Amino acid sequence: MEIEILNIQKKIKVNKKNIKNTASAFLKYLKQRKDCILNIVFVSPARIKHINKNCFNKKSITDVIAIEPGKFCGDIYDNYLGDIIICPQKAKENSIKFKTSLEKETILYLAHGILHLLGYDDLRKKDSLKMEMKQQELMQYYEKI
Repeated sequence: MEIEILNIQKKIKVNKKNIKNTASAFLKYLKQRKDCILNIVFVSPARIKHINKNCFNKKSITDVIAIEPGKFCGDIYDNYLGDIIICPQKAKENSIKFKTSLEKETILYLAHGILHLLGYDDLRKKDSLKMEMKQQELMQYYEKI
């Protein structure tokens, strides 16, 4: 698996090794191709707000965005899963709000992003429940690795 991590924000330290290892473990658990490609990018609140507006016409800061291949620029490779954009500052805010660790909140966003790239959706209640259950399954798996 080819997993690229890019940290273009400066406020919160990102443990790239842990993120890469966890992403790899999640993809293996979800039985993805061994040659799949995934990009994970950590950005500032301003940058994720800009991406959210340009890609989804939403004018808000969000925690995670998953961009599937072909959605905006066409498929690059048949084994390219897409990009996950994470805002660590939002993760920090939410970790305080939900009384969890910054690490777990960030891993939750990683799981959520991966599931979106694999076709899970959370717009309709039925789909959202299915995605939430799979997300919880991934988080339980994370606790064991």
